[in-house]
Amino acid sequence: MAQAETKRAITIHLELPASVPIGEREAREILILKLVEEGFLSQSEGAQLLGVSRAELIERMTQARMGVVRYTAEDLARESAVLEWIRHQRAVSGSTDE
Repeated sequence: MAQAETKRAITIHLELPASVPIGEREAREILILKLVEEGFLSQSEGAQLLGVSRAELIERMTQARMGVVRYTAEDLARESAVLEWIRHQRAVSGSTDE
């Protein structure tokens, strides 16, 4: 049987300068998006908290110029090796459709 997910509520009191043109809802959204970007929440969890689809969450992150995909150095090295292998295979087979 699957274990029930534990949740907790937190309250944040934040005083912003009057020049910051966002309200409570926008501040909450920014926090959730940042938690997704930093890997504290999954995209699915963030989308659920915002009441939107995962695609909408990704769109909002893109609009906010936040990273949507997190690559480690190992991930990048692996992707680069695969790309180099593909280039080599195309060169060996004489394929020119790059």
